[in-house]
Amino acid sequence: MKIWRLFILTFFSFFSFVVFSCSTNVDSMLDDYNSGFIVGEQEESVIVDESIPKLGDPDFDETEMLEFEYFVYTDGLISISGPYNASSYEWKIYDCDDLERTPIDVKTHNGSTLSTQSLIIYIPAAELQEGTYKISLTVTDNKGKKYRDSCGLIIYNHFNY
Repeated sequence: MKIWRLFILTFFSFFSFVVFSCSTNVDSMLDDYNSGFIVGEQEESVIVDESIPKLGDPDFDETEMLEFEYFVYTDGLISISGPYNASSYEWKIYDCDDLERTPIDVKTHNGSTLSTQSLIIYIPAAELQEGTYKISLTVTDNKGKKYRDSCGLIIYNHFNY
């Protein structure tokens, strides 16, 4: 009987020590986590990786503005961005089955247009079908020099197993 009393006394002592000696509670943990984020209005800033060459730099390669191909599901969204410091952007999308290579008028998503830095396309809203498309990007720097690159856009269905 004395062993049980000793065990219970030890357990409650340890439990009390753990509960009352800890200064961290759920609210303080959340406050610590949220303090890493700025709350309220903030200025938009562009984070630039200095190791990436800018338009006009001697080591800038216009053929590296876009990846070779992008893959997206028929119910997906694709977001592609051009270089951040261009004075103008021009995106064009072509159906690879169209031999005349006439640009397609595509509905963009989330404020994106065919003349913004980022091209955002929600595939169902853009009414693009399963298939292969070509995307071309032409950017102009502050001095008027044009840079061009293109890539493939492959839209495909999910496999149902």
